[in-house]
Amino acid sequence: MSGQDHMRTHLGNLSRSLLRLHKALLDSERVSYERVHGRIETNGAFFQLVLGDAWFAWLRPLSQLMVKIDELSEEEEIEDRTEMTLAIDSVRTMLTPSEEGNGFGRHYYDALQREPDVVLAHAAVREGVDHMKAQYLGHVVFYVKDLGRSLAFYRDLLGFQEVGRIFNGAAAALTSGRTHHELLLIQVGDAPGPPSGRRRGLYHIGIKVGDSLDELRAAKRELESAGVSSDGMSDHTVSQSLYLRDPDGNEVELYVDADEALWKNNPSAVLAPIKPLSL
Repeated sequence: MSGQDHMRTHLGNLSRSLLRLHKALLDSERVSYERVHGRIETNGAFFQLVLGDAWFAWLRPLSQLMVKIDELSEEEEIEDRTEMTLAIDSVRTMLTPSEEGNGFGRHYYDALQREPDVVLAHAAVREGVDHMKAQYLGHVVFYVKDLGRSLAFYRDLLGFQEVGRIFNGAAAALTSGRTHHELLLIQVGDAPGPPSGRRRGLYHIGIKVGDSLDELRAAKRELESAGVSSDGMSDHTVSQSLYLRDPDGNEVELYVDADEALWKNNPSAVLAPIKPLSL
């Protein structure tokens, strides 16, 4: 199955699950409405109430989202996967019950409490949207020729903190302080080093060193003082970088981030053409 077919199938399944949930919610709300206002005589009269009566207004955002997903699933070519992801995220966010307030979340919570069919339909929808989602890249592991030499680079020069040693002292875990460890260095002696030039596999790792060009300039001066030259510099719009090699020949990018509003307000900025950088 192609990527397009997979996306279309996923959206189609989600659309059908939402339709069943929507029907269960309507049936539940109809019962609640009739307890207060008396029996609704015909399905046509019920349809008019759904369209115009304030009692059913809380369900209209769900109806609008269902239309959006239907339109996406019927497109011959789903050109923007981001649009699909945003639609699925919207379903996940909307179908979060809440005991607070008087909005969709509260009405949805009440419907889940009183109607088993809503609970079952809710579970089916959540199964379609609660897929695995990476939270962040946690750590990188390098085989190195000489652990002491690599620690001099990553710990002493770049500023990672050593957490401890494993494998009878042949490996060291390091962290920037963000999590338990972000780098693991394993000494393997005279094993073959990484190939140079274009090849499959790891290209480089990126390490953030600040949020301003002044901090990148300071990093460059410190590298030069330590006798480490850079291979080049680039302006990626969302970040500015310099590149160097670690003692085993792995390429390392040191970068500073631009104002996060730049890419949060315009995610496509990450695809901006690479420009030269001079420090």
